[in-house]
Amino acid sequence: MSINEANYRMFEIYAREYKKNIKENNEDQILNIEYKMNEISEELTNYTKEFCKLDIEFYKNSKELPDPIKYFMENGEILEPYEYINNTCWEGFWKKCSGKDLEYFMSYLEYPIIYPKHENYLDNDKNLIKVFKKETGFSKIPYGIKCAQVINEKYFK
Repeated sequence: MSINEANYRMFEIYAREYKKNIKENNEDQILNIEYKMNEISEELTNYTKEFCKLDIEFYKNSKELPDPIKYFMENGEILEPYEYINNTCWEGFWKKCSGKDLEYFMSYLEYPIIYPKHENYLDNDKNLIKVFKKETGFSKIPYGIKCAQVINEKYFK
């Protein structure tokens, strides 16, 4: 995959629009945006479609929507955001989705694409999972971060 900063920024805009239109069930716009995303990267488009589906399922399966970066305490222990979900029939439960997987995926892919010399990225051996753990303190890794790391290893190491 050959993607530069300008194309990545356009893809990011399309991905946000895609998610918004998925929620609104706007079929014409969805197809149009999907076409534009595919012109930039089919692989990123496939991830985006999956994350949008899983993020919507997260909202349907959760009662309270936690901020995935914020620490939540219960009996003195930190709770991970997806511990708020207990519907095991939902695919995202097993993938450890957070309800913000598209946002995680897009923002962490910025390291190898836009900021390849970022201190945090280099200090963690160009490993996005290690960067996430260091930035948040969470031990469990959301699905969006795992997928970003797969792309990182495949194309940017």
